[in-house]
Amino acid sequence: MGLTYSYGIIDFFKESWQGNFSEKSLLMLGKLTVFNVTKYDLFATAKKLGVQLDYKLLKASAIDGGGVDSYSLFRALGFSEVHAMDISSYENADIIFDLNDHELPNELKNSFDYILDGGTTEHVFDYPQVLRNIVNMLKVGGKIFHYIPTFGWTNHGYYSLSPSLLADFYQSNGFLVEELNIIFKKKSPTSNHSLKNNLASIPDYRVYNMRDPEDLEGYSGLLRCIAQKLRHQEIISTPKQDFWYGLTEIDLLREVWGVDSGIENRDAAIGIFGVNDLAKLFLEILRSHPAFDDNKIKAFFVDKTPNRGQLFESYPVVSISEILSWRLNAIFLATFDRRVYDTFQPLIAQNIKVISPEAYKVFSNM
Repeated sequence: MGLTYSYGIIDFFKESWQGNFSEKSLLMLGKLTVFNVTKYDLFATAKKLGVQLDYKLLKASAIDGGGVDSYSLFRALGFSEVHAMDISSYENADIIFDLNDHELPNELKNSFDYILDGGTTEHVFDYPQVLRNIVNMLKVGGKIFHYIPTFGWTNHGYYSLSPSLLADFYQSNGFLVEELNIIFKKKSPTSNHSLKNNLASIPDYRVYNMRDPEDLEGYSGLLRCIAQKLRHQEIISTPKQDFWYGLTEIDLLREVWGVDSGIENRDAAIGIFGVNDLAKLFLEILRSHPAFDDNKIKAFFVDKTPNRGQLFESYPVVSISEILSWRLNAIFLATFDRRVYDTFQPLIAQNIKVISPEAYKVFSNM
């Protein structure tokens, strides 16, 4: 269980840009160790990033060799409350609770603004219950930060977790998944140097299928997930694994033209929201069908005023305020942000199909 620059510290420094932590509470799952970072390193990095850090507090609480205690690190960042939870007090946790337990004490419910899992939950046998307890301990508006093994950690804990587990669970239970990716750690000099370029070339790693062992040879990976609780649910949902499976040509085309009608609707008018790599993927899939022609794509839409004459992949870029004038049959949302879906809901009443990449969720039928 621990923190490094890559596993937590920089994320919390950046989180502080959203506002100070002076009235916020943090719960560490396990008393976390700060690895390979001294108080001098932290102060220099904080200064570079424009982060307020109480250097006097860090200096006074420094441990052997100039190291940093995790309690002190987060207090120096400004948290008014910093707690650590563990099954025993052996490593100086101040909250003793077994995350396997199905009975969460009332004093822990809706109690924390931030929960940090720096490599604890993979050691707990009843993982579904761990996630339920996290949801119930977090306040509405609060965030969970996970840094947990995903591959290359045999016998480290009970589990190495797939990204789809956290994606499906949190999005089924009132959360916005803000970040979900894999931190790769090279285990040997012979590691596959093409991996970084391969990952950088894809629109969103959620549509990347990492089943080829040659891609991952010489690496281990940590799953990094940051999710915010948007609403409280009395009953925690058990997800189905359908979010993860990405975009396939046949399913995408069926969403546009209907399951039975194929591509008979030659007058289809399609828009794409977003000017990003995922938008390019939508366009590539649509173009791959032999009966499709480029004239069916009318424009790419953005939520701000575009530059005059702006183009994306040779198509006009238009403000979403003009969307009704384009007489679309369907619009694809090139984003995994659920908040965007809500802004497009009124289009349903205009007989426009709204299609998201999230398990092909469709809000209306054409």
